[in-house]
Amino acid sequence: MKNSDKKFKVLFAGILILISYLVLNSFTYLSVNAESQSTFLTLSGSNFLDVKNSERLQLDKFTVSTWFSTDKQDFIDPGMIVNKGGMNDHAPGNNMNYGLWITPTELLEGGFETKSGTNLFITSKNKFNDGNWHHAFLTYDGSVLKLYVDGNEEGQLSMKAVPDNTGTQPIRIGANSFANDKFFTGKVDEVMLWDRALTFEEISNSDNFDEFP
Repeated sequence: MKNSDKKFKVLFAGILILISYLVLNSFTYLSVNAESQSTFLTLSGSNFLDVKNSERLQLDKFTVSTWFSTDKQDFIDPGMIVNKGGMNDHAPGNNMNYGLWITPTELLEGGFETKSGTNLFITSKNKFNDGNWHHAFLTYDGSVLKLYVDGNEEGQLSMKAVPDNTGTQPIRIGANSFANDKFFTGKVDEVMLWDRALTFEEISNSDNFDEFP
């Protein structure tokens, strides 16, 4: 092979690496800073977004997190920010696997239901319908359910229970996963899911330094 051909291949490979670096850095920036960009999901109280079910999303231990913003004052029903399994039916397979929502009293609530339909929910101590962005985490390690908002623990519930993870409903952002109701009005961004409970340190790092496990 001629030296000129070798130089061309080396130069071409270098250009590809540079392009890849710039593209990856661009996507990382947009992902980390999405709450300040125009890439969030706007929910009008009648629309929603689905993520198709798979076995990987049917969890007995979990962390679900999301940025959300709302200034709505009069939720008649719970306004579902993100959930899998949904509400309304307590038959096995039709219960909530995990979810976060705004209550009719404008508090943040999260939790799950068992196969028998038992509700295991945590309600925040504070209201978050001030029109600002807030970062929520709901974690369950098999014995303790915890709710965090903006790096602060809003409550915890100790129990040994298994979420009803047998349902095939989608993860739904903005409405009830079981039926087309309980719509959320506001903005949602960066919904994330883990198959374990994140530690307080991991949650703190994500809030303070944009470091996600």
